Amino acid sequence: MPQLAFAADFFDEYENLEKTVKQGVREAMAKFQKLTAAELTADKGLHLEQLESARDPRIRTIRVTRFWRGVVLAPDDGSGTYLLLKVLQHDKATSWARKRVISVNTATRGLEIRNVEAIEQLTPVLRKAADKAPALLFADHSDTVLRDLGIDDGVLPAVRTITDKPQLEAFATLFPEDQFEVLQYLAEGFTPDEVWQQVVAIRRPADVAAGGPTGDLATAITNTPSRITLVSGPDELQDILTKPFDAWRIFLHPSQRRIAYRPSYSGAAQVSGGPGTGKTVVALHRVRHLLDQSDDARILLTTFTNALADSLRDSLALLLGDSEGLDRVDVTTVNALARRVVADHGPVPKLVSDNDYHTRKRWQRIAKRLDLPWNEHFLDLEFRHLVLAQGIGSEEEYLSASRAGRGAALRTPRRVEVWRAVAEFEGSSKRTASAPTSSSASGPPNYWPRRDRGTATSSWTKHRTYIRRSGACSAMQSLSSPTTCSSPVTRTNASTTPACPCAPWA
Repeated sequence: MPQLAFAADFFDEYENLEKTVKQGVREAMAKFQKLTAAELTADKGLHLEQLESARDPRIRTIRVTRFWRGVVLAPDDGSGTYLLLKVLQHDKATSWARKRVISVNTATRGLEIRNVEAIEQLTPVLRKAADKAPALLFADHSDTVLRDLGIDDGVLPAVRTITDKPQLEAFATLFPEDQFEVLQYLAEGFTPDEVWQQVVAIRRPADVAAGGPTGDLATAITNTPSRITLVSGPDELQDILTKPFDAWRIFLHPSQRRIAYRPSYSGAAQVSGGPGTGKTVVALHRVRHLLDQSDDARILLTTFTNALADSLRDSLALLLGDSEGLDRVDVTTVNALARRVVADHGPVPKLVSDNDYHTRKRWQRIAKRLDLPWNEHFLDLEFRHLVLAQGIGSEEEYLSASRAGRGAALRTPRRVEVWRAVAEFEGSSKRTASAPTSSSASGPPNYWPRRDRGTATSSWTKHRTYIRRSGACSAMQSLSSPTTCSSPVTRTNASTTPACPCAPWA
């Protein structure tokens, strides 16, 4: 009998479907549990059909209702696993299906979906702009390195046109997820070895031989638990399609429960796993566990956007079920917390965004005047992620500072050149009072409440962050006690290990 699987995107949309459409989905999916592959193809009510002009011949549509269709990936290798990708109105489903191609990532061996039509249309346009650009975002990484990390030939030409991080973000919904995350890490300055360890290795099956075949469709689906849910039988199918979406937001699998409800960790802990594997849920349950350990415990739960903070509050309210527990949890963004702490000690200085036009222009002028071999993007990141993050205030400190995660090594003569640029930038910043400087980055030493002064926060849980700044991590760590600090940070399908809160989170 065929086996059924669901893409994570389907669950995101299912709750918003009308009741008649949901009923149509349940009836259609039930047929995949009862009929053989031949019977599914012959079933006139299901109408499992191949699309004309589809970029991937394995993609089919099925009838859900008169006006709604499901998009299904059908096996062509005898594996018998059908993957439901989307449920959309008829014309939208057909359009979506015709533009997509399904493939297996050569590095992670997980299943991937890409909008191949959009990528092909954008690449020539961006190529013209890239030919005139002074630098490309991934120029320092060879094709061989990128292929080793899973960037395939369908994506590589587009990658070679990307000039900066905002342009990379424009491909977020077009590139396959694993490949896009690899590119994000490289763009943030991680080395290929670091990307392999933190993105690829934790998803790649342990028994895969280097250079071996990518495997069949069913194996690739099994290798993608973060984005695909396999259904074991009719009972599980019924449970999946009838359980309220709110319940899924706080549901824990047994392996996740062991992490969330472990009695204690010796210091901070890093939880690792792929996108969609339940990092958020683990963090929420860890908050509940910590609240249960003490009637007067206070928990700090941080994230990076206001929207995520609001979503975390809603999910936490659903999980805790009482306002008393929720009152003991401070859910906020890292930036909002930093601003609040600074405001408690005086006026908040003017802040400059990471992509400020005037700051970029200032770096451009400095690089040109000093005849430096780096562009403004490199200099700005070096200043923010190294000088400001480590509170470096002198050339001597910079020459001896660790540049882990900042890409290619800089020898002492090169560092001296960089510091000349930093000194000139800081001088102009002080005159205009429009940007942070290394002398003000750390703030007054009493900005952050130290543990020996007493603090209202007994634990810190960090959600889905990309922190690479030791100063920020140290400040966050100072807000929590040394014995109860818990940081479910990134991934939940791997083991939990003690980790320094200043280590690169992903």
